[in-house]
Amino acid sequence: MCIHTSLSLRQAFGGHLSFYPIGRIDHTYCNIICHFVTSGLKHKANVLLRIEEAQYELRSQISKLESISFKMQEKDQLIFKRVVQALRSHETQYVKALSGELSEVRKMNKMISSARLVLEQVELRLNTINELGDVVVVTLSPMSVMKGIQGGLSCMVPEADHSFG
Repeated sequence: MCIHTSLSLRQAFGGHLSFYPIGRIDHTYCNIICHFVTSGLKHKANVLLRIEEAQYELRSQISKLESISFKMQEKDQLIFKRVVQALRSHETQYVKALSGELSEVRKMNKMISSARLVLEQVELRLNTINELGDVVVVTLSPMSVMKGIQGGLSCMVPEADHSFG
């Protein structure tokens, strides 16, 4: 991999790289390039795996919260119907007890919905991080190669040193 990269770099510059003598490859430079490329890919794989695991866990928690929320809404409707029936039959003590229970069910449902929204926001943030990480890894390898050849180019073309920043 490294030898092919070195040869292709020499060919890309028309064979005019002075630090690549014909028939000899600078193995130190080649090893530096290989290190940057492989370490970036290994790091990306570890982080990507952890992000995907977190996204899977978040999706499962969100689905659990959705099912709990659905059950709480059903319970809300059932208790509400009982409150209406108790009001029609003028059972004030029963209405008070049921309305207190209805209030608690609605509070819990609101809390569950809020927790679900927070988890969805975290999942969206992880999706954004995952996509941004892909962009960073894609641009990191060429940037490290450019930084590596900057020293060699500045010997031949001093103006190139300023263009690299």
